[in-house]
Amino acid sequence: MLLIDILKNNALNTPNKIAFTMKMGYRTKHFSYKQVYELSQKFALFLKSKNVNKNDKVLIFAPNSPYWGIVFWGTILNGSIIVPVNIQSNTDIIKKIIEQTGAKIIIKSKYLNLEDININIFEIEYLQDYFDNLNIKDFLQENINPSDIIEILYTSGTTGNPKGVLLTHENISSNVLAVSSVIPLKYGQEIILSILPLTHIFEQTIGFFLAQYCCAQVVYAHSYSAIGDLLIKYKITKLLAVPEFLKVLLSKINDKWYKKYFIKLFLKLDVIASGGAFLDPNLEQAWNNLGFTVLQGYGLTETSPVISCNSFKYIKLGSVGKVLNNTQVIINKDNEILVKGPGVFSGYYNNIERTKESFTQDGFFKTGDIGYFDSENFLFIKGRKKYVIIGPNAQNIFPEDIELELNKIPEVKDSCVLGLEKNGVVIIHAVLLLNNNLIKPEDIINIANNNLVSYQKITDYTVWPDLDFPRSATRKVKREDVLAVIKNIVAGKQDYELKIKPSNLIKLLSNISGVNIENININTQIINKLNLDSLMRVELLMRIEQEFGILIDENLITDNLTVQALQNIIDKKESVKKPKNFKKWPRLLCVRIIRNIVQVFIIFLGRIFFKIKIEGFNNIKNLKSQVIFMPNHISYADPFVLLSALPYKIRKKLAFAAAQDVLYKEYKYVAWLAELFANAFALPRNNGDSIKTGLENMGQIIDDGNSVVVFPEGQVSLDGNFLPLKKGAGLMAIEMGLPVIPVKIINSNSVVPYGKLFPKRRDTVVVKFGKAIYFKASDSYEYAKNLIEQEIKKL
Repeated sequence: MLLIDILKNNALNTPNKIAFTMKMGYRTKHFSYKQVYELSQKFALFLKSKNVNKNDKVLIFAPNSPYWGIVFWGTILNGSIIVPVNIQSNTDIIKKIIEQTGAKIIIKSKYLNLEDININIFEIEYLQDYFDNLNIKDFLQENINPSDIIEILYTSGTTGNPKGVLLTHENISSNVLAVSSVIPLKYGQEIILSILPLTHIFEQTIGFFLAQYCCAQVVYAHSYSAIGDLLIKYKITKLLAVPEFLKVLLSKINDKWYKKYFIKLFLKLDVIASGGAFLDPNLEQAWNNLGFTVLQGYGLTETSPVISCNSFKYIKLGSVGKVLNNTQVIINKDNEILVKGPGVFSGYYNNIERTKESFTQDGFFKTGDIGYFDSENFLFIKGRKKYVIIGPNAQNIFPEDIELELNKIPEVKDSCVLGLEKNGVVIIHAVLLLNNNLIKPEDIINIANNNLVSYQKITDYTVWPDLDFPRSATRKVKREDVLAVIKNIVAGKQDYELKIKPSNLIKLLSNISGVNIENININTQIINKLNLDSLMRVELLMRIEQEFGILIDENLITDNLTVQALQNIIDKKESVKKPKNFKKWPRLLCVRIIRNIVQVFIIFLGRIFFKIKIEGFNNIKNLKSQVIFMPNHISYADPFVLLSALPYKIRKKLAFAAAQDVLYKEYKYVAWLAELFANAFALPRNNGDSIKTGLENMGQIIDDGNSVVVFPEGQVSLDGNFLPLKKGAGLMAIEMGLPVIPVKIINSNSVVPYGKLFPKRRDTVVVKFGKAIYFKASDSYEYAKNLIEQEIKKL
């Protein structure tokens, strides 16, 4: 089977089924299988236009998103080879990969910086801007074979000399088919939450290709802090996770609040697939006790990845299940697991010697893992061959066994056991990551040693001096990195006292503010020195949520807040509860019916005072999509005037953004009437207000199918003259992704003067509608604001 058959079949048989969902910025976007196929074809055409042809390399350097999937599919359709790169990678590693592969083009996130790269770079957030003018009728399918390489997947992490694994259509498709026969998913009914990086083969094969093979909907988590909400909102049925995530989530479930809402939270979730690292049997049992089926599997990047897995029919605690039916596994004399099958890769890219070393003479791949089969043919993993510590009497000591005992102790957050040479003898050295200081490290070692046999006992220890161990994309501890640090500490070469390390935060602040990274330090005042305006603060909060998984109270971003103070807030990892000022009741069906009836009555009565003259009606009568209306603002009567001028088909799904400090403070006792009769919602406009919350609310209202009215001047004009637009007008135009209809209202202030709520006289009011303005995602906020202002002035 060719992988592209999955894409084509779904587009043909279930074109309107949702394939991908993700909250992107302030909007939630859904992509049907038909849309994914068409956008993938357009991306393939885009590659052709950039002279990227069959077998040319396309490097992708971006976090998960539907656009990531579209780039992946489009590259495969073009017959090109995709090179996914972990977003933890630095510029030096990426340069090495480019040098090795000869990549012609990079698709990257605008939030990830690359320096001194001499090939074409395009930003994934603007993907549709690049190929909007291309026609899928021009797409011609490349001749693709099962043996064609689809990707080069690098496995060595973020440091060292990267090695690229060559994977073909046959490698991955054979794995998809084998796993689907063992763990059958309900076709077209599954909703899968994706939280692991698509640069990892586990997420690719199971969470991407297998999910689409079964016509599932994949929901991409935009932030770790949002996972609980996403599980509830989309009624997730399947979850791919790594042990570290399951451990953290279980600790939260044991908290009082999570216990209260636990049944609601996981009402639909029935299966958790665990991979990417060793799963503690005690952790597995804890999840089983909660009523969930945890299916642990085993594999490597080089095996596409699944070698074995537990199934609904055959499952055993602590094991990695039975070997797939198309795969052959043997255990050699050193107890190393050897594998042969269609999922096994053909070799490392441009590394014949390393490839030869990785296979036996009869074609079995050497996994480097130690394991055994029990009497029922369940496979068990003992550990990595290269990490085995040889005891004084030649015993094989597996660090994982000792770590299991250490991690049972409540004060131990995690541990890493190493074999260190001391005076010519290899000793067992435990590196402890502690939750607290309630118990001495010496006592922790004694507790663990009491449960270990004599040759496993820990000889020495170090308390890890940072907030966490260095970890891979799947949260595995990077033992080599830990070992390098511990050797230096033991040798007295480095001082590793715990310090706040704001480097990632400083990079983020530099990216948002445009201030050179060298001019930012831990004592820099974020607002005063970096000149972050209200919109930049909103972007900062969003980026912190995305990159650190923390939801921060907007009111904490004060003028005097320093980089170090913000880092301290992030390090506490205590998300604030999301504000609950988004009201759903104004958009309930019964309320909408009442609103539509009352609006007709109000408009009829209003004609006693207002004679509405409409110009430019042709610009709105055939609207086929939602829009943002942006009128000037000269009277409190303007919302009524605009309602009177709009046809029912627009009016029935329309919401008004109301200044929070006016409607919800000065007139708070009648705010509910505005919500009932005008579908009003709060939009903060002043520094210190929760501007991000207002934009989130607007995004949800638009996602519900409403058009929106925003008065972009931000206030009522005192003398009727047009005021400069607020910067937020440009942000809303770009981030909400809707066309803008400029509107000019004339003479409403003669009927209802400034500061008055009721009419003083009868007069003619003119409402002029301009042509829809369309923006690209890559347009700047300033450009959008200026163009809207210009078009309103023209009316």
